[in-house]
Amino acid sequence: MTWVGNIVILWMNQTFTTSNYCGKIMKAGTRRPKEHLMEKRGNVAPCPKALKNVREELWKLFREKATTSINVGENVGSFGDTNK
Repeated sequence: MTWVGNIVILWMNQTFTTSNYCGKIMKAGTRRPKEHLMEKRGNVAPCPKALKNVREELWKLFREKATTSINVGENVGSFGDTNK
């Protein structure tokens, strides 16, 4: 789902990503194009033409990943042992 709105282009040994919605070209990996589509401010300009359901799905995945990361960190000690 996360790559529905982007096309990856390899040109002269550099990777670029193009938004299918607004045509913006970004020299980036995977995070910035996703943030562009979900209109997350700060790291990249928001996509003015991204569909609402695409934005909502990306935000949902973003929040699930953040929650999972926090939960995993709470159950693991400083040496990787579980806190049981």
